[in-house]
Amino acid sequence: MWEATYLPYGQEWNPPSGSGPVSPNHYKFTGKERDAESGLDYFGARYYSSGLGRFQSEDPREIVFERGSIKFLEYLADPQNWNRYAYALNNPLGITDFDGREPNKSQSGTWQQIVAIVQQIEQANPGASPRHILSKVDQYFRNRADSPGATRFVYTKGNGWIDFKHFFAAANSAVDRGEFVTNVGGLYVETVQLWENRSMSQI
Repeated sequence: MWEATYLPYGQEWNPPSGSGPVSPNHYKFTGKERDAESGLDYFGARYYSSGLGRFQSEDPREIVFERGSIKFLEYLADPQNWNRYAYALNNPLGITDFDGREPNKSQSGTWQQIVAIVQQIEQANPGASPRHILSKVDQYFRNRADSPGATRFVYTKGNGWIDFKHFFAAANSAVDRGEFVTNVGGLYVETVQLWENRSMSQI
């Protein structure tokens, strides 16, 4: 059995020496295949150099062609997006990149995982009304710790990242307070968070 320890950007902590046994495992940092000749990791869309902590070609994502001016402005608002060779927005401890196209959150999951969570809640509450199930699902995601491994985000081509912690909270709130009031409340929370983040960045 072979084990490897990596630094944040993918360099091996204690790689095998030239005189010692060589690991037969070609899948290295984040499970990507490492080319023996170049030492580059193949991420699908492009190659990555763990020694440099940078991709060897620019991000193929073209944000300017995507619909929605808000998404475009959000993209530009983060200066880390401006370097199209950077790995995981220069935050390898909090974000991973699965395919070389865009950073993925450490809590990223799949639609199947989200559906499975809802189905488990339904099975645990037989005969419960849809309203009651929605409330249970909302509470489940609200109580999830904001830590790696806790499935919470799913990436979609049309809408980008969907945060199910907020998605189900908004859906549950809309049942009680109505869609308009829920949307206004959500905008207020987002505005406060944006203001707090800007204030903290100036400290």
